[in-house]
Amino acid sequence: MATDLRENKVTQSNSLIEASYKLSLEEKRLVIVAISKIDSRKTLPPVIEITAAEYAALFGLKIQAGYQQLDDASNKLYERDIKFKEGKALTRQRWIHRAKYYPGEGRVEISFSPTLYPYISEIKDNFTSYQLTNVKQLKSIYSIRLYELLWKYISEGRRWISIADLRSMFELEEKYEKYADLRKCVIEPALAEINEKTNLDVRFEPEKQGRVVVKLWFHFTEKKQSAFMF
Repeated sequence: MATDLRENKVTQSNSLIEASYKLSLEEKRLVIVAISKIDSRKTLPPVIEITAAEYAALFGLKIQAGYQQLDDASNKLYERDIKFKEGKALTRQRWIHRAKYYPGEGRVEISFSPTLYPYISEIKDNFTSYQLTNVKQLKSIYSIRLYELLWKYISEGRRWISIADLRSMFELEEKYEKYADLRKCVIEPALAEINEKTNLDVRFEPEKQGRVVVKLWFHFTEKKQSAFMF
């Protein structure tokens, strides 16, 4: 019987939310499902198991698609890195140091890299939590990442992000070099999906220096539960 993940929370340090990395949708889903299985107040378990049945049930997939996505995502995640800005230094590290897939059993085991432990376990302050189910319908990695970046400031209801920082966090330095393309291909589709499929209502406005857009202001509120279907 598949574990029901709908009540799980994703808790991450704010540094991890603001870090620079590139993942596919399936890899990001695997990461947040794994993090949601962690008690962020306690020591991180050495191995985290995710089954295809629970993964498929959460994201509305057929079981065979769940098998395939877990297999592909765990293999690719092993090669991925994440970058943290620490003062003047830029630190690179891997997400996981071990991935094990059981084809006949439809489950995967992953072990997060020890250097990532402070960002997802035994966290005492400077962290953000959200319900895993809030992002389960999102089909874009940009939508999930932008949701996390905004939810971090839910108590304030607004934040600004420079275009340079957004490109860096999403690793888009060499893509969508024109603001018009970034807005059309990343920002507007992500916000449209967030507004339609999550518990946030968001609008944004650009801020210019001269004729160049340098930052984006986001204004957002949490929908009433009756207006958001879990």
